[in-house]
Amino acid sequence: MSARPGPRARSADAPLWSMIALACGVHGAFATVACCLAAAVAARLAATGWPPLWEGHPPMWPAAAIALLWSAGWLHRLVAAARLLAAARRLRASLAGARVEPPERLARLAAECGLEGRVTAVSSGGMFAFTHGLLHPRVAVSTGLLALRDEELRAVLLHEGEHVRNRDPAKAVLASLVHARNFYVPFLGAWRWRFIAARELAADRVAQAGVGRGPVAGALLRVAEGPPWSAGAAVAAMGSAGLLELRVRRLEDPGAPIPVPGRFDRVWAVAAGSVLVAALVWAVFFLSAYPPPCRM
Repeated sequence: MSARPGPRARSADAPLWSMIALACGVHGAFATVACCLAAAVAARLAATGWPPLWEGHPPMWPAAAIALLWSAGWLHRLVAAARLLAAARRLRASLAGARVEPPERLARLAAECGLEGRVTAVSSGGMFAFTHGLLHPRVAVSTGLLALRDEELRAVLLHEGEHVRNRDPAKAVLASLVHARNFYVPFLGAWRWRFIAARELAADRVAQAGVGRGPVAGALLRVAEGPPWSAGAAVAAMGSAGLLELRVRRLEDPGAPIPVPGRFDRVWAVAAGSVLVAALVWAVFFLSAYPPPCRM
């Protein structure tokens, strides 16, 4: 009964590759500029000493601002990585403490959905299921979820099976770290959100292909987000409350569009883009006035 992903499911990764391409492009440009700026500033300081940052034509303070922004990106990624590691440790410890032998019904349905040996039963009255693990993803299913009808439980397992096949927890970590390192790059946050939404919708389509629209809708409305101890960890879960309205609308209308970024996101993107362009323009003027002892 295992459903295989089609081209539409695989194309749901497109926002992730788009944000990586944009981040790499901006990162490469700023790495080159930062290197040459550092060499030019060092040459200028060697020639003139340590004048105030605001003196000279052009002044040096924008170079300091670019250096701070560049350093903040690395610091932001280190903090994000540390938080992900801490959340992963909490998740592993909680799973180890709550793990039970999978009931026969759950084991049977998991095998039918292509998840044999990949399901961990968690003793909990809550109704949740999520995919975790970077190298070898597995599905954690609460015993409370056994209250669902067989077809609804199959819908959940087929949904999570798509996350397993696509290694979505690992890709979620990659998207988080790319965004954290390049937080000042316009539209990265919006693309990260679109990636998460696209992956959930792709997993819903796989589940719907396996059991039909009704069981998927029933599962969506009954399955909750993961337990508190899974918060912050790299997981992919069917019970994603922030996307519930969109996912239900997609079941009713497969052509319903994914919402575009809100006004605040658009304003932030325009402001960030303007600052980046201004910084690059200033860098060109500075490097023309104080050529570095290297070539761009």
